Amino acid sequence: MHPILGMVAAAALAASAPPPAGGAEVAVLVCRNFSSPPLAERSVPARGRSALRLLEECAQVETAFGGAFVSRINGLPAKGARDAGQAWFYYLNGILAERGAASCIPEPGDMLQWDLHLWDGVRQVRAIIGGYPHPFVQAARDGSLPPRVLFSPGAEAAARGLVSALARRGAAGVRVAPLAESEPPSDAPSLVIGPWDGIARVPLVKRSISDGARTGLFVDGGAAGMRRLDLAGTPRSSHPGAGALVAVVGGATRPAPLWLVTGTDTARACAAADVLISRPERIRGMASAVVAGDDVLPAPVIE
Repeated sequence: MHPILGMVAAAALAASAPPPAGGAEVAVLVCRNFSSPPLAERSVPARGRSALRLLEECAQVETAFGGAFVSRINGLPAKGARDAGQAWFYYLNGILAERGAASCIPEPGDMLQWDLHLWDGVRQVRAIIGGYPHPFVQAARDGSLPPRVLFSPGAEAAARGLVSALARRGAAGVRVAPLAESEPPSDAPSLVIGPWDGIARVPLVKRSISDGARTGLFVDGGAAGMRRLDLAGTPRSSHPGAGALVAVVGGATRPAPLWLVTGTDTARACAAADVLISRPERIRGMASAVVAGDDVLPAPVIE
């Protein structure tokens, strides 16, 4: 079995609503190619049940290999390499799951997203923006490693607005600081606000975007425009005067997710921040996005 399929099989085997986050329920989303809005979404009582059992309460689920592999959700099939190599992956609080869905017990207020997308010969989507305000809620609740919002010059007001918005959605105690003065702990989820050309030179960000295949990068750019990439990492569209919302894992030495709220300039980065503050429903289920005027365009580009 292909190693990625093995991971997905293990995710099912290891035994086989919208924000604000909190309460006694778990939000369960079903998407295809990080569709927004999701194909299906429901909140169900946690009750100490596994991620797989919660999915079965929300959707029609078929498994294969003796229950080791989720083969269909609501009639949408996973496919082998001969049929474009699609598989069902799941994300817990915006991060690609690394443990079995049957042994993963979500906590009340968590979010599960199941997504059907390519696995063969492409970059893996390791972190997503579509679960906002996750993963910041969980880190804030834990308290030992509070999330950070780091801003470049000119973006402090947007950063503080984001901290206030996160607090309203259950992530209290998020710290805010200038980007140049703070290197957050490697296990703390962080969010960086500023223009791409500025933040890309900072070691924290540079380490995460220099190896996009490892970290799951599907947007890049600069002053000329923000580019949406496909699953292979190839640029597919360019958007001048645009912002972007990007989620990656931090790289080999930084396991925590890193979000980039960025753009061609500071104004566009702040406009992207406003999507999180005022219109988070626009990114529900997405992996990353480019904000071009009133349009929120999903990334990676999947046709």
